Amino acid sequence: MRVSLRQSGGWGGLRLCCSLDTKTLSAEERLIVERTVRTPALFKPSNRLVGGADVAHFEVEFRDEDGTHLMGRFKETDDLPAAQTLLRIMRPHLRPQPRARQR
Repeated sequence: MRVSLRQSGGWGGLRLCCSLDTKTLSAEERLIVERTVRTPALFKPSNRLVGGADVAHFEVEFRDEDGTHLMGRFKETDDLPAAQTLLRIMRPHLRPQPRARQR
């Protein structure tokens, strides 16, 4: 399974991203991530991205070997245990994302 996480907003307004194959994680982390991304609350349509500019916003996307593709959005202040679990494992892998050059 491939899992991507993108962060925008937050203090400093940095854009961060990571994309991982769960096979590269420890067995325990892989199991947690694969269970977590199947949590329906992460993928329900909502207006959760409403909030201040200093609140970090996240977009998670996963693609499974069987072709399943889901995307979800949440912010760091949402009361979603699944989101917090996912962030705990994936946040250390986030890296700055280059901004597109303006011409």
